[in-house]
Amino acid sequence: MPIGELAVLASTLVFSATGIVQKRLVARFRPLTLGALGAAGGALAALLFVLTTSDIAAIPRIPTTHMVLGILGGLINIGLGEPLYLLFLRNVDISKAWPIMAGLLSIFSLFSGIVILGETPSVFDIVGVVVVVTGVYLLSFGQRKHTDKNQASWLGFKGVFLLSVVSAFWVSGLTVQGYALREMDPPTLNVLRLSAVCIFLTIMSWLGVSEILIPREEDSQLSFGKKVKKALSQSLVARTAARSLRLGGNASVDIAHRDSLRRRRQYRSEWSFRLSGIAIANGAGLLGVASMLFLIGIERAGLSISAVLGSTQIFWTTMLSVLVLRERMNLAAIVGIAAMFGGITTILLL
Repeated sequence: MPIGELAVLASTLVFSATGIVQKRLVARFRPLTLGALGAAGGALAALLFVLTTSDIAAIPRIPTTHMVLGILGGLINIGLGEPLYLLFLRNVDISKAWPIMAGLLSIFSLFSGIVILGETPSVFDIVGVVVVVTGVYLLSFGQRKHTDKNQASWLGFKGVFLLSVVSAFWVSGLTVQGYALREMDPPTLNVLRLSAVCIFLTIMSWLGVSEILIPREEDSQLSFGKKVKKALSQSLVARTAARSLRLGGNASVDIAHRDSLRRRRQYRSEWSFRLSGIAIANGAGLLGVASMLFLIGIERAGLSISAVLGSTQIFWTTMLSVLVLRERMNLAAIVGIAAMFGGITTILLL
């Protein structure tokens, strides 16, 4: 079996295991917080790979343009796409969320690989893609029946549109990173992009973007524009309050300061050492190991084929969700899994 395809399939195992842990953590962290912690863990794991496997002396010779492309692709792929996916995952079971995500990724990736990167899949590759996508949608259809009212609303147009945006971010980010891989190895790219993503998500969280993604209950009925305005004003008030208190302050600033302290206590409750350690370790596996294997797959096998093979992560995710999270599976899901394995065989062996 070619190394590129093998690396992608190995990444699916790690992605699935860490995805189950991520589903547990997303109920305890806000998307930006969890994303920043995961990026920090992934960057540390990637740095270890660089120190042990990469040619350190060659890093300064990497063209600046390719470094910028790598960072930009990571910000698009993980910095923008990952928090939105975590927002969806927060409200939907992972056995329902990933089938739709995988199907959309396959479609966007195939289109991107052919049109943008100029890849030329064979007839058997195209047949395999069609079979895999069919299996993914059978799984999605089979799993959507076992849902409550809240999940049903997210599995409608709102959720599909959100995941379409996520897919566009992920595929476009990976496409940009495909160019960066021409001048650097995957571990080096991982360090650059994950470090930038960690800083970016931390700043976004500090600016109050979390309040826009997941508003407080009393703000849930506000329009999107008003949510943005209130979140930004609160983050600015927090900084103004601290400065004004040092200069003497007044009653209105005291109120703003108390609100700032309440929000800080809320975020500190998320950043417990134990949960943060688990999130960082999970990020090391998810973004440090699994994503590096996937980048190797892109480098060796191409984006379109890697993305389609990566969609088979749904098999392992579904199995783990049944065994660990006790989620249910029906006949349509089993047929979908069988169809995906048929598609994988077509892509790899023909």
